[in-house]
Amino acid sequence: MSGGGLRIGAGRPGWKPKAEDLIRLDAREMHGVDLFHDPQAGMFCCAGEEFGFRFDGQVLSVKFQVGLNEQAQDILIARTRCALGGSRPWLVCPVCKGKKVVLYWLHSTFQCRSCGSIAYLSQSKEVFGRTWRRQRRMERRLGPDGSRPRGMHCSTYMRILEQILACQRRRDRAIVALGMRIFQAL
Repeated sequence: MSGGGLRIGAGRPGWKPKAEDLIRLDAREMHGVDLFHDPQAGMFCCAGEEFGFRFDGQVLSVKFQVGLNEQAQDILIARTRCALGGSRPWLVCPVCKGKKVVLYWLHSTFQCRSCGSIAYLSQSKEVFGRTWRRQRRMERRLGPDGSRPRGMHCSTYMRILEQILACQRRRDRAIVALGMRIFQAL
């Protein structure tokens, strides 16, 4: 895949819909408020969106607003047994019929990430964004001045420092590559 123009993150899914921008249903959040326990109806809030629902033991019927339009869909609930008793609820994707934890509203239906070709926002970042994010994550593991925290093994500290340097080297290579692409475009 080409990078498209001077974009550095060649082949990154910049055109895909982002999971963070879509309405979603999360089985963990719904299970946490005991939505799947008994047949019931009412309102619940999931990921900041308010839904009307009716649950009959196997099918969850949801109603919600998208702009000025009211949308409704029935979603099958599957269960798997847990090792120490009880069961875990799953949302069945209406497109692929797979058991999923999260379904996203896209193209007038709820579907899983793979069916909707949905990416996370972090997946579409260019090399600079990815390396800065990784470097910040590594630096948070160190002391306030970059020193080895008390109790951290020396080998772990050295590995973290090497990963920080690898991020810096990767950014340097990307800057050189960008300079070459700009120079060749002139």
